[in-house]
Amino acid sequence: MMVYIGCYTDAEHTNGIFAAEVDAQSGVLKTVSAYPVKNAIYLAWSPDRRRLYSCERSGLVAFTVGADGKLVETDRLDLGMRCICHLSVAADGSRVFFAEYVAGKAGSVAVKDGRFGSPTVHVHSGSGPNLPRQGSAHCHQAVPSPDGKG
Repeated sequence: MMVYIGCYTDAEHTNGIFAAEVDAQSGVLKTVSAYPVKNAIYLAWSPDRRRLYSCERSGLVAFTVGADGKLVETDRLDLGMRCICHLSVAADGSRVFFAEYVAGKAGSVAVKDGRFGSPTVHVHSGSGPNLPRQGSAHCHQAVPSPDGKG
C-alpha cells in the first residue's frame, strides 16, 4: 500500500510531498519518492483515486498516480494567494474546492483530465468576537454541498 504525506517546506527542506510504502504486517513506512511542492499541507483524492491534488503555497498542483504509485504532475495553477489550507473534490470529480486562510478567500476550479480550468473565488469579510486575534475573515475549509451544486 502507498500513502502520500503533505507537509510544510523551507529553504532546507524543499519536498512537500512524500510517497511511502506501508508494510501491512509491521506498519513501517518506507519513503520511496519525494516531490518539490511548497507547503503541500493538504492533499485531496479524485473520486476514482487516479488523481491527487495538492495545495502549493499560492495555488494548486494536479498529479496523475501511476501504476507504480509514483506521481506525475499534470498541471499547476497559481491563484496568487498566500496560504491555501484546505482542498476537497466534488463527488463527480469535476471541481476542486479550496480555502485560503490569510485573506479569507474560498473558491473552486473545474478540472478535466488533470488540467485546471478558470477558478471562481469568493472573498469573505468580517471579523470575530476576539478582535486582537480575529480582526479579519479566515477560511479554514471548503467542502462542496451534499447535492453537488455548490
